[in-house]
Amino acid sequence: MADDRPEMERLLKRDVYLNPTLDCDMVMKGGITSGVVYPLAVCELATKYRFHSVGGSSAGAIAAALCAAAELGRASADGGFHRLASLPAYLAGNGGLLKLFQPSEKTRPLFNLLVFFLNHRASEQNPGFLGWTLAALREIWRAPGGKAWFLSRLLLLLGIASGGAYLASTMGSAVVALLTLLALLIVVVLILRGAVLSLWKKATSILETGTGFGLCTGARSSSAPAKPIEGDPFKRKYPGPNWALTDWLDEELNALAGHLGGEPLSFGHLLARNAKCPTEPTDYDPMKRIRLEMFTTNLTHGRPHRLPFRFNTSFHTDAFFFDPEVFRNHFPEHVVKWMVGHPPSKGKGVEERDWDDWQLLCKLLDRGHGLKPLPAIECLPVVVATRMSLSFPLLISAVPLWAIDWSTEQNQALRQEWRHRMKSRPDTGGSLEALIESNPNLAAPTPFLCWFSDGGICSNFPIHFFDRPLPRWPTFGINLRSPLRGSGISKTNQGDNVWMAKDSADGHQYRWASVERLPEFLLSILDTMYNWNDNAQMRVHGYWDRVAHVLLDESKEGGLNLNMTRPLIDDLSARGWHASRRLAERFDPDEQNERPSWDSHRWQRYRTLMSLLEDLLEGIERGYGGPRQGESRTYADLINRDDDLPPDAGYWWERNRQRDRARERTKHFLDLIDDWQKSGESFDEGAPRPQPFLRTMPPI
Repeated sequence: MADDRPEMERLLKRDVYLNPTLDCDMVMKGGITSGVVYPLAVCELATKYRFHSVGGSSAGAIAAALCAAAELGRASADGGFHRLASLPAYLAGNGGLLKLFQPSEKTRPLFNLLVFFLNHRASEQNPGFLGWTLAALREIWRAPGGKAWFLSRLLLLLGIASGGAYLASTMGSAVVALLTLLALLIVVVLILRGAVLSLWKKATSILETGTGFGLCTGARSSSAPAKPIEGDPFKRKYPGPNWALTDWLDEELNALAGHLGGEPLSFGHLLARNAKCPTEPTDYDPMKRIRLEMFTTNLTHGRPHRLPFRFNTSFHTDAFFFDPEVFRNHFPEHVVKWMVGHPPSKGKGVEERDWDDWQLLCKLLDRGHGLKPLPAIECLPVVVATRMSLSFPLLISAVPLWAIDWSTEQNQALRQEWRHRMKSRPDTGGSLEALIESNPNLAAPTPFLCWFSDGGICSNFPIHFFDRPLPRWPTFGINLRSPLRGSGISKTNQGDNVWMAKDSADGHQYRWASVERLPEFLLSILDTMYNWNDNAQMRVHGYWDRVAHVLLDESKEGGLNLNMTRPLIDDLSARGWHASRRLAERFDPDEQNERPSWDSHRWQRYRTLMSLLEDLLEGIERGYGGPRQGESRTYADLINRDDDLPPDAGYWWERNRQRDRARERTKHFLDLIDDWQKSGESFDEGAPRPQPFLRTMPPI
């Protein structure tokens, strides 16, 4: 590692990033504190590559946001990638990583117990039952109301013990005295059991009441101003009670982007690659824009969402609203103020009446519940989306948004009332806007709370982000995983702790986990639930060759290890740097003497695509030309029928010309299928295996 240090230290210089000659996308896996792997990895690639799209989940989302901000501020004097390269030293200094996580007064005892556990797990010293008991009692004593709780139960136990001893000493019979002591022992056990249950109920009550089911909201626990770090050229502030996760992330994103005149970094800044955020939806230059995407998990709906949300004025499931007062508990004031001041603007293709309806809905929800609509893509602050992706269950609180459940009887009745009034007012053209003027008591629909938690719950390594059938440039992936079976972590050479598949035989190997004890069995169930889709995707051709795996000892590296030491953070940063070096070497277009390489990657993608297209065309031909079921129409009949013919399937052609064009294109399509079949050659023969498949999926 000593020989690598000069190469890594060059990343602190601004000049090495000014002339990238290649293009790439990048996806990074989540892992809470494992994110310290990424800064130097991103910076190493940035010396050669310009980032177009970056994404991830959880801690990978933080890394992606920092990378996108640095790409925007690449040429700035005190932002860009040379600032990002100094981030590991900042997080490692004076326990900065741990201090970013600030519990509230209510959750502090539970958080301290978590830190106590992490300290002893990292040191591999088991405190034993007595040690855990003393630690728990210490936190109970420190907690609000804990002294009274502790003393009341201690006095109760002492009173029972004293009374029992007195009764036993006055008994004439030894048997009666023994039975008395036994009865008193049972009473003591029941009291202790009640005390434990009382503590459990108190702990769950704390996490359920006003904390968003987490020990930390991400916001600061003190309103005092944070102090700058002495001697820091970038003027960062000390992490701690005055400077917590979201405060740090908000300022770091804006500083990396080169400062934006007081505006919080928003997705519009990235898409326009401009220091001024566009407030109107527009078409962005695909070669210029910086595309940032991440996952969050909607626990209320039981599904993932891609961030940023795609704004839709549907009355059904697409609109989310936020409470500014609640958001002030999670985000800095200027971020909330920006969101309130930038509601969605009318997008392309939105009809006037739909827009009036949407505005009315927003006014009613604001008047009745104090809710505001989330900004559209352009004006959504990056720190908000990133924080929604990083909400590790129980450690970091979930983020609350509100939506309308139109399936409830109350909201259905309200919607029917609106429709009735619309029909009874033909002079307004059916607009709802006039209703609020003539009906000041018009009720707002009842919003329901949606909890957004960690994106890694559904996809911790979304390697499929930004995927295209035929890529113009590579999409690199950095995965975090435990060492390969039968091996460990090298302490002398961090490059040995990075693994990349050398060929398809390596790339198709399954990930093996040890399942021998009940805890391992239960953890494997959770891991499979979270990661099965990502693990399966990495085995496909066009994916395994562009993923570098950084190996971690999860007992003390990354994950929930909030208190990693400076040397350990340095080691993890070096592993990320080695991972990027390996990726850059493999995909260097000027060095392709052996495979896998950039050319072999694209060739495999092409061969896979042709096989998939062949399978798709055969499926279309079988469905289009197959026999009818009963008296149903053929597809040709459906294409050519008039609008008034049953059955009413909806989605009619917008114009006769559109129908005629569809008939013409369908014929060309069928002729193409016939030509493929007549050739006698199959692209499936010799295609890469395992073969993936095309499918229709809902938008995420």
